[in-house]
Amino acid sequence: MKLRYILPALLAFVMMLTGCSSEYTVDNLKSVQVSSSYVAINKGGGETEITLKAQGDWYIERVDSKDLWFTMSDSIGTAGETTLKFSAPATDNGRSSSVKLYCNGETQYINILQGLASAEGKLATCAEVNSGVEGTIYRIKGTVKSVQEWTKYGNWYIQDETGSTQIYGTTNFKDFDIEPGDEVVVDGPLAFYNGNAELKNATIASVTKSLIKVDSIDNQTLPKEGGVAVVHITCKGQGVSLPEIPEEAKSWLSYSSTRSYEGGATVSFKATPNEGGARSATVTFRTTDGEKEYTSEATINQNGGIVVATLSEFRAAEVGDTQYRFTGIISKLDGKGNFYVTDYSDLTGEVQVYKPTGLPETAKVGDIVTIVGKRAQYKTTIEFSDVTVENLQAVEAVSINEFRSKADSNNAYYMISGKISQSTEANTKWDLEKYGNFALTDESGTVYVYGVLAGWGGTKGKLKEQGVTLEDGDNITIIATKSTYKGLIEAVGVFISKNN
Repeated sequence: MKLRYILPALLAFVMMLTGCSSEYTVDNLKSVQVSSSYVAINKGGGETEITLKAQGDWYIERVDSKDLWFTMSDSIGTAGETTLKFSAPATDNGRSSSVKLYCNGETQYINILQGLASAEGKLATCAEVNSGVEGTIYRIKGTVKSVQEWTKYGNWYIQDETGSTQIYGTTNFKDFDIEPGDEVVVDGPLAFYNGNAELKNATIASVTKSLIKVDSIDNQTLPKEGGVAVVHITCKGQGVSLPEIPEEAKSWLSYSSTRSYEGGATVSFKATPNEGGARSATVTFRTTDGEKEYTSEATINQNGGIVVATLSEFRAAEVGDTQYRFTGIISKLDGKGNFYVTDYSDLTGEVQVYKPTGLPETAKVGDIVTIVGKRAQYKTTIEFSDVTVENLQAVEAVSINEFRSKADSNNAYYMISGKISQSTEANTKWDLEKYGNFALTDESGTVYVYGVLAGWGGTKGKLKEQGVTLEDGDNITIIATKSTYKGLIEAVGVFISKNN
């Protein structure tokens, strides 16, 4: 790819910087060399050997001391050539681990693989892994892809020209200083979670550091009024390309200027005022060493207004920093600080509210809650994140007879359950399709229901149209306020669920 490089007068100086090693080498150390940086054992069990040449005393330790599924012929030795043998019994699924070989202050990593897709260690592509056989060990090479949440457990994504694959858990993650843009070789068994492929509990075989790195960002999150973000870059390659802005962000984010200096540059971007929800864009910077291209990325955010959304609109939104205000019914509390919500737009489903702040300890199923949070997703599970509870309207569960004794109020909500029937009281109507007018009866008594919405936020007069089908004899639960009209006690309600 032909790059448009900034300030070519600096090229000669920058090229001198590329003489520095950019790779965490795994099989070209001064004190110790191995014939292979990985050991492939047959899925049916067996033994594999590699040759070790050491310039001094050496010893081996397992990266995970509890990982005892394989054995080693030696774990300590002296200078000279040694044949190391690794063996393991048969297994139904592929598995991987790693060891560290220490000699004269240097560390050599060796990955132990059983059930490798290719006995010759042939690299697989992301596309091949994503459509591969579960339980098989795959060796994959690609670029570390930036992710929203970089965790201490080593959950990240690797990408190549065919796509990207999630790496879920990395056994030796802390031993390698990997960053977005680095090129890595990683081994791990393939697993599927809700249909999504991932290499689980993988091991890193090698890391080639990128020659370009984003060090910091001034004003990474811009106000909704607009402004300028400045990206500080370290570069050891042959110049820095003009930044690449995603096509969908070009309407609001533009490249402003670049100031180069010895070993790096600062690049400025300008954002226009934002009338909508929060937005973000990941811009890409490139360099080359004359043969190979290296990349690094920076994400620029911009605040926006809070978007009022139904649950179905929230589900359809993209993961990002846009804040959504939602009001609905608490359908479940999991006892771990999370709860689930529903409304008329998603009567058969619910969305998790993850670790909210401001939720009263008295909160319970059926309460009406208003929250503000971001659209997030864990694997395939959609959830509210970074949530603040703005309001909680308590809903009291009562019998129908208790409901009848309550004071009239438009601000007090009660949960009542019963069987649908046609009312025999004066000034009543029978309508199960449009407005929802009927009698509701439990063991304690009967009350006339004057209007039911199709879940919280539903539109009056569109009961069946918005997905609620009621029949005579159905047992249902509603949330209602109490009123009285010409001596007739009424429950003005919101449909919640049908009961068995």
